[in-house]
Amino acid sequence: MSSATITHDLLILGSSGSGKTSFITKATSQLLDFPDTIDFNPIDTNDHPHRILAHPGIHTAKAVIVLFDLTNTNTFTQAVAYCNVVKAMYSELPVVLVGNKSDLTTVKRVSIVDVSGQLMTWAEQGVPIMYYNISVKTGHDFEKPLIHLASLMGDADLLP
Repeated sequence: MSSATITHDLLILGSSGSGKTSFITKATSQLLDFPDTIDFNPIDTNDHPHRILAHPGIHTAKAVIVLFDLTNTNTFTQAVAYCNVVKAMYSELPVVLVGNKSDLTTVKRVSIVDVSGQLMTWAEQGVPIMYYNISVKTGHDFEKPLIHLASLMGDADLLP
């Protein structure tokens, strides 16, 4: 497959401080060697999830990554709201929830119990949302949400 044949917009949502900019920088860096076929379209909504509906990027997105900071419960609450808004309006879009800063184990405020409980709620509602625990800083499991989404978009062979 030619790298110029398919381009996907990947929407990156999350509260301030969740790691959106660092995530995009790492994903598009030469070090990761991420393919040119996926364009990252970050949306900063100033922590108001309903503002994403007015952003033009939502209409061209092929998938969504929602980031939150594992050391800040408010960012998890906002991430849940982002996921709910996206799935309510665009149920066909694949959404991946990503807990960032897993390297900061001593200051984690969002537990796996909190995340699992929310994932169970979505599953009971028939809302498929995958979850990954990563550290953009250390690179721990960083590529997993990207590989997952690329496989859903038919591009897994393009990833490193």
